[in-house]
Amino acid sequence: MKMKLKAVILAAGKGTRMKSDLPKVVHAIEGKCLADYVIDAAQQAGADDICLVVGYQHEVVKRMLAHKDVVFAFQEQQLGTGHAVKCAEAFLGEEGQTLILFGDTPLITADTLNRLREHHAKCGNAVTVLSAKADDPTGYGRIIRDAAGNFVKSVEHKDATEEERASCEI
Repeated sequence: MKMKLKAVILAAGKGTRMKSDLPKVVHAIEGKCLADYVIDAAQQAGADDICLVVGYQHEVVKRMLAHKDVVFAFQEQQLGTGHAVKCAEAFLGEEGQTLILFGDTPLITADTLNRLREHHAKCGNAVTVLSAKADDPTGYGRIIRDAAGNFVKSVEHKDATEEERASCEI
C-alpha cells in the first residue's frame, strides 16, 4: 500500500529582502509566482494533499493561488518556522509522510523531493532535513549540529547567537 504524502508549504512571510510590499511567495518568475513552482514540485512528487500556511497579506496569496488545489492555514503572527508548521496542525492528521517546504524556493524539484523521501525511508528516520551550504547565509535560518555532526536544531537568523550565525548551513 502506498504511503499517503502531504505537503505543508510555508508562505506567510513578508519577504523583507525582496524590497517589495508584496508577499514574497507571489513574486513571479516566467509568469508563475514562486509558490506555484513549489506546489507543482510537491504534486509531481506525489503529494496527495497540500496546505499553504499564509499570513502576511494572506488575501493576496490566496487570490494568486486560487487556481491551485490547495487548502490554507492561517498564521496570524509570524513567529518562526516551527510556529508556522504548528498552524497547519489540523491539516496534518496522524498517518503518512509530510513534506514541509518553503514557498519561496522555486528551484526545488520533484526529483529532489523523491530522493529525500527515499533517503528518509532507507534510513528509517522519524525526521529528515534537507539543507544547503551558503557562502553568505545572512538572513537565512541556520542548521545547528553538535560536535558529532548530528542535527540539533534550526534557528531563525534573527534569533541566532553569533556562534550559531557562523554556521553556513541553511
